[in-house]
Amino acid sequence: MTLSTTDNRISYSGNGSTAGFSFPYLFFADADLAVILVVDSTGAETPQTITTHYTVTGAGVAAGGTVAMVTAPASGETLVIIRKEQFTQGLDLVENDPFPSASVEQQFDILTMLSQQLDDRVDRSMTLSDGDTTGVDLTLPTPVALKTFRWNAGLTALEQTDDPAVSAAAAVVSAAAALVSENAAAADVVLTNADVVLTNADVVQSQNWATKTDGIVDATDYASKAWSIGGTGVTDTAGKGAAKEWATEVEDNTVDGSGYSALHHSAKAAAQASAAAASATASAASAASNLFSKVTAKATADSPYTVVSNTDDGTLFVVTMDGNVQFTLPDIDTAGEGERYGILRSGASNALTLVRNGTDTINGVAGTYTVEALDGTLILIVADDASPDNWIVIPWTQAKSGTGLSQAGSVISLDLTSDQSWTGSQRATTVALTDGTLLDMNSAQDWDWTPAAADVLSFTNITNGQRGMILLNNPSAYAITKAAAVHCDADFLSTVSAAGVYACWYWTDASGSIVYVGGSPALAT
Repeated sequence: MTLSTTDNRISYSGNGSTAGFSFPYLFFADADLAVILVVDSTGAETPQTITTHYTVTGAGVAAGGTVAMVTAPASGETLVIIRKEQFTQGLDLVENDPFPSASVEQQFDILTMLSQQLDDRVDRSMTLSDGDTTGVDLTLPTPVALKTFRWNAGLTALEQTDDPAVSAAAAVVSAAAALVSENAAAADVVLTNADVVLTNADVVQSQNWATKTDGIVDATDYASKAWSIGGTGVTDTAGKGAAKEWATEVEDNTVDGSGYSALHHSAKAAAQASAAAASATASAASAASNLFSKVTAKATADSPYTVVSNTDDGTLFVVTMDGNVQFTLPDIDTAGEGERYGILRSGASNALTLVRNGTDTINGVAGTYTVEALDGTLILIVADDASPDNWIVIPWTQAKSGTGLSQAGSVISLDLTSDQSWTGSQRATTVALTDGTLLDMNSAQDWDWTPAAADVLSFTNITNGQRGMILLNNPSAYAITKAAAVHCDADFLSTVSAAGVYACWYWTDASGSIVYVGGSPALAT
């Protein structure tokens, strides 16, 4: 076969999940491929071992094959695959034998591959340009410890020379020795008292700028230690504040008379988050105690239907056509106290019959129970395991009193201003966004926000009392700013502007015009 390309290598960037990599060039044996794993940040190379680190398929196929890594290269790693033929010749042509054209062609292919391999090596070596006419000798001098090489004065060859770093170090040593000598000579000079006093004053002044904490050093300013950990004139002083105070001053104590510490803002954010969580929990617990957890349609063709304990608990059965319908209730000993069902009939022609199980009673009746024909009426059925076990069956018009539930035609409404108790899970659908300015409170409660560029945290249709969560995934340290209606901790925006994943909460105040926002530090993955 022919070789239509001069390439003998290919590289891929790792992502931590992809393990199969194509080598789209002809090779004849698995061992002809060399695989190298490179760490991008350092350039460190690790040759990989076949069968231990990878396997190969596709040897002898014109279109090439595949290298399958045992462990997928991680992000920040590059996988390099190189074709490296052996510098041997294994074809033996025997006189007067048939001419093995395929074997000869393969040997030609191998020779071409070796030429490409050598060309690749030469291209990655130090060479002279094609236009060079100097005839310079590129032979490297014999290595000598702590020596380097350079072009000689005649530009004809390379020569040994001292390493500049070694020379610099020697110069430093020499300078130090000269300084010692100079100081020794100066010791013979008698200094005046004025000189000594001036030197001591300079030393004291330098020390004060570094460590003084009991007031100013010079005129109006303070030492670096005072600004760092506090001291007289810096601590508890209007318009001032040490770095330590800005970090650790207790909650509700100002640092400089107006501003608060990071600890204060952290505590407030935690308190707000806790209040939000408590409110959300209370809301979830009180939202709708009398709602059914699921709705199932039943037709007269399904009659008689046997209600299954536990499986059907909390089910509203909607009878979808006229005709007689029979429901067989489960044994209350199995169902348990408070198990409930609902039956909504479509019309007065539905004759609804409830059949007890065992010795249970229905509204105190030890037998089958027929519900009065009330057009479109919801029938509630609740288990009472008092002695005797009894199913309580009442029309909706009687049951809804005092529950917050109401009915207008076929529409049933719940007044959530009364206390509610939820027993099932309550969930809000999370909406994915790439633009933070599109947080519409009328469209969602929770968002998964992955900005595609620098973005603005802003809400539309702000509603009094709405609260929820925002999962902010900042993939590339995009700068996050906020709209005027968004109030947050001073460090919140700088925190979420760094690359990472953040769990953020929001809560609208009573005015319906301000949204308070806080969040976690970057979450580990």
